[in-house]
Amino acid sequence: MKKIFKKDFVNKNLVKIIVSLILFMAIIIYSIFTYHNYRSMQNAVQTTLESINSAHNKSFSSINSDPFGVHLEKNEIIIFSGENYYTNNSLNEIFPIKNGASISNVVLNGISSNSGDISFQKITGIPNKTGNINITVGNKTKVININSIGLANMN
Repeated sequence: MKKIFKKDFVNKNLVKIIVSLILFMAIIIYSIFTYHNYRSMQNAVQTTLESINSAHNKSFSSINSDPFGVHLEKNEIIIFSGENYYTNNSLNEIFPIKNGASISNVVLNGISSNSGDISFQKITGIPNKTGNINITVGNKTKVININSIGLANMN
């Protein structure tokens, strides 16, 4: 009888250890996934804000006597020189949005789209359009606002 008791005791403890390890591993995997999504969102928001503010500052400073703007697509932001965006312009600066993050919606002057362009006037930096840019990772969305003086900030 003592042998059976010891065997049951060992088996129950072994099951507890295995279940604990499985739960621990699940928590670790969930934490890694959550952290990855958090970093992806942070990087996408930072890239978007920096790109928009860079184009604004270049226009405000009248670098090369040109206005600048940003072209927004699902997986990239492009800073362009001039009034309009042209795909093959060698002066375009391309900034990818990576790691599962994407620009999910662009609402400029009340018009919603998957992409959009914002141009900033020389010297004043005033944008031709204002509105919001939604950045999504998984089921989380952050909204970046471009205001009437051309500054971008996160709501």
